Amino acid sequence: MSALPPAAELVSAELGQAAETAGSAIAGRSSGGRSWWERWLHNPAAMAGGIIVAIVVLIAIVSLVWTPYGPLSINTREAFAGPSLAHFFGTDYYGRDVLSRLMAGTQITLYAGIVSVLIAAVIGIPAGLYAAQRGGAPSQVVLRFADLVYAFPALLVAVVLAADFGGSTVTAMIAIGIAFIPVFTRVTRSGALQVLSADFVLAARACGQSRIQVLRRHVIPNIMSLIIVQMTLLFSVAVLADAALSYLGLGTAPPAPSWGRMLERSQQYLTTDPLMSLWPAIMIAITVLGFNLLGDGLRDVFDPRSRERG
Repeated sequence: MSALPPAAELVSAELGQAAETAGSAIAGRSSGGRSWWERWLHNPAAMAGGIIVAIVVLIAIVSLVWTPYGPLSINTREAFAGPSLAHFFGTDYYGRDVLSRLMAGTQITLYAGIVSVLIAAVIGIPAGLYAAQRGGAPSQVVLRFADLVYAFPALLVAVVLAADFGGSTVTAMIAIGIAFIPVFTRVTRSGALQVLSADFVLAARACGQSRIQVLRRHVIPNIMSLIIVQMTLLFSVAVLADAALSYLGLGTAPPAPSWGRMLERSQQYLTTDPLMSLWPAIMIAITVLGFNLLGDGLRDVFDPRSRERG
């Protein structure tokens, strides 16, 4: 006859299995209910935002290999030309094709948004996890540091960096990234605290899992949807902030086709050619709207309550 396992080992095995099952269910890996893809298809905001963002990304990819004209090509004889078959959006004060510059500007906008959000995420997410896991004095130190960073807006950081290194896309990205660090820190800490207080995490700790194992196996998978939504929403803010910094001369320097810089230069010619300032403004508005809709839609798709209703 085989010997029965000790009671302690049996309880430990049951607790471990319960922890893994509960963690998988909260992370959305259970088979019950509609999948995230089905909820996506039934969410108008997520669909509309996804389509807009996909179009913007496609424009950026296409502009890497083709634009109707060179974004920096000058032809003063065609300055202030109106929309036509040759120039769909007209030309600017130097005779440069506006459509080509808008397409090339999409690259800079997405690049600045991606890098700035990644800067904030790489610093803010580990800080939030550390604050939630350690608690007590270490958590307060992290939160007070986040408050200190939050007290300095992106514009002020950009002014300081521009004074030392000059206005550039890198300056704007660093300034925006630093301004977003407290957001990721607090959102990550809040989500991690909710997961750490769950019964399946207590069971995992009773099984002897270390803090790193708890974070890797349970906390991070369960807050990943929250982080993705936050990154999407902050991306729209980053696009707007990059345009604002470029408009103020603290971002991408000319002659690079930045939307904010195009808007700033075209305001001098509002009476001569009002459409020249309208096109970059529309591109900024559409891109920000797309990422906002995508973020709101993803929040509904990943919402556990909507999963239970499904």
